[in-house]
Amino acid sequence: MANLLYVTTPILQKLRRHKAYLFWLPIVQNFPIKNVSLDDRSYHTRDVPHENGYIYLTVDMKFVYCRDNMFSFLYEDQDLSFRFTASQGVLRTLDGKQFTALTGQIARVIASTDIELVNPNSVHHPLLDAGMLSGANLASIVLPDSAGNPLTPATASGKPAPKPKKPRASRKAKAPAAAKPDVAAKAPATKPPKVSSEGTNSDLILGAYDAAICEDLYAYRNRSKVSYDALAKKFKMDKADVKKICWHYRENEKKKSTTSSSAPEAEKQVQKDAIDKIVADYPAELCEKVVHMKNVSKKSYQYVAEKFDLPINAVRFICSQNLKRPRLRNLL
Repeated sequence: MANLLYVTTPILQKLRRHKAYLFWLPIVQNFPIKNVSLDDRSYHTRDVPHENGYIYLTVDMKFVYCRDNMFSFLYEDQDLSFRFTASQGVLRTLDGKQFTALTGQIARVIASTDIELVNPNSVHHPLLDAGMLSGANLASIVLPDSAGNPLTPATASGKPAPKPKKPRASRKAKAPAAAKPDVAAKAPATKPPKVSSEGTNSDLILGAYDAAICEDLYAYRNRSKVSYDALAKKFKMDKADVKKICWHYRENEKKKSTTSSSAPEAEKQVQKDAIDKIVADYPAELCEKVVHMKNVSKKSYQYVAEKFDLPINAVRFICSQNLKRPRLRNLL
């Protein structure tokens, strides 16, 4: 039996053409994905037998590969890591905790870099597959592909669909169109929520993942200091996305700390320039006398100001530039 050694883009694209994936993906996308810890996860058990050499679809629209009765998630940028077992349709970690659930078998490995789809007309729902819901024939259902375009039998087989013929225009004069009744104006379409504009390289990541989940991920990273691989598995993200999210928040923190630290220095420089300008208005000899009296007599600033008939703030500024230990705080 062939073993899958490399996960490539054509393999993932072929898996996404299975009817089970195309059927359940729009349904799953209509519901918000809630991040639940491993200890609180619980799935309904059902009979989903697993075989080595086959690929299965999970309830969160991921693909897992079974080999030696162990399972590994299929990601193009990661090596195969068999760290899960399955029993009664539930995928579990090595310590027995429930991780996710299997929907059914969708592909078989035929080479180290190739697969073939199995059960092509099954969506792995007992009522739908048995045709018990209004006699639905799943083989005739037209589903959208991953890009949102209708997937017809012609496009599914890879052949171009025939172009529809344009109806010929009638030569007879058309009757005047009847006046349309007044219809209430449609409500304006709701705009999608704005993507956070913080940072430059992480807009795409924050646009793809909820901001609350990104903040929880970064906080968990700072608390536990776990690896990016562990974070990717815990939050069900790609390792590259986890790195970009952490980099985004670290850069924002650096910018905030740099701005907050540079503000006091700027204020001090403005204050120093103002003091220098005031002191420059007085002769150098007068400044020396003021500093000498203050340093020798230890008199108060009020006394020195009255002695030389100067403003008390001028005495403070002159002394702050010449004494060894000036005590000036918020003089301006």
